[in-house]
Formats: sequence, C-alpha cells, structure tokens
Amino acid sequence: MAHHHLTRYDRIQIGALLQVPVSPIEIAKRLGRPKSTIYRELERNSYEGFYFYETAQLLYEIRKSNASQDRCADEEVDEMIELGLRHGMSPAQISCIIIPPHIFN
Repeated sequence: MAHHHLTRYDRIQIGALLQVPVSPIEIAKRLGRPKSTIYRELERNSYEGFYFYETAQLLYEIRKSNASQDRCADEEVDEMIELGLRHGMSPAQISCIIIPPHIFN
C-alpha cells in the first residue's frame, strides 16, 4: 500500500470530527486511512489535548521544508566530517571540531 501524507482537507476533517466527538479509529475509517496515521497525527500536532488543524498544517509544512533542505550544504563541513570518520573519530568528536564548545559559552 502506498503511503500518502495527510492533506489540509484531511486535517480539517480530523479537527471537525474531534469536535463531535468521534474516536480516532472512527476518523480513520471515515477518511480511509490507517488508524496509526490518525493517532500519529494527533500525537504530533495536539497541544494539551487540543487539536487545531491550522496549527497541524503549519507544523507539517515546516517539517516538510526542513526535511527537504540539504543538511550539509557546505562542502568544507562535508570534507571535515568525512576526514574525521576516516580517522575513526566519533560524531561527538567531529562536532567539537566543526563547532567548538567555546562558541556556546
């Protein structure tokens, strides 16, 4: 089965059905989605027991944007990481070289 992201419309439906109230399992049935998708959506995007579809959609868009960015765009950083790994350094040791601890003081 293909995995499809929830749409803005799906999130609006989830928000509306939660107001009725309808259980997450029933929401999943009505939207034709796995119940785990609905539970995950509620877990990620609820705050103090409340779900707001606008906020959920914004959080999704932020996560999607961050995931598509190149995590190591700087070639020098890539080279330093590769060199450190080739010399058996741990990620913690490499990060101390790339971002010295004194910067955070």
